Amino acid sequence: MVGDEVVEMPTNKRRFMMGNALVVNLIRDMEKTLDEIIVGEP
Repeated sequence: MVGDEVVEMPTNKRRFMMGNALVVNLIRDMEKTLDEIIVGEP
């Protein structure tokens, strides 16, 4: 939305942006798992 004007986003761009958001959550989960593995190493 720009001011009072609604601006439509192309579907491909919306999917691209949603995909990037999902990757961020995956990386956060991987970080936690890797941290547990590294801390548990002798």
